[in-house]
Amino acid sequence: MSSIAPTSAVSRGGPLAGSSRAAAVRMAQPQTAPPEVEAAADPRDELAPLWRVICHDDPLTTMDFVVEVLMEVFRVPALRAFELMLLVHHTGAAVVGRWPESTAKRRAERARAKARAEGFPLTFTVERDD
Repeated sequence: MSSIAPTSAVSRGGPLAGSSRAAAVRMAQPQTAPPEVEAAADPRDELAPLWRVICHDDPLTTMDFVVEVLMEVFRVPALRAFELMLLVHHTGAAVVGRWPESTAKRRAERARAKARAEGFPLTFTVERDD
């Protein structure tokens, strides 16, 4: 009596043929996530406090220039920059954004320098965001 091996999807070139069989075997095995490690609560790990940058209105700086500065220096999208410019124009001042202290001060200074280079008195202030 001869023994005949049963044919399988692998020997027939079916969906589990070749390298896909190894992938199917891996997928069939239960996946275990690595154990989670709890981080100790350390006050030094807290995020740095944020500072807000405020743009102030003046009668000489053009609206187009304000939008340009908001987009280039503060990376505000065009539509939001236009809305902020109108808010500054109608209310006298508006918060441009909130960043860690060094970033907020650096961006406010870059905006001031850009305004002075173009002959505009546009002003930005930085204050702690409570």
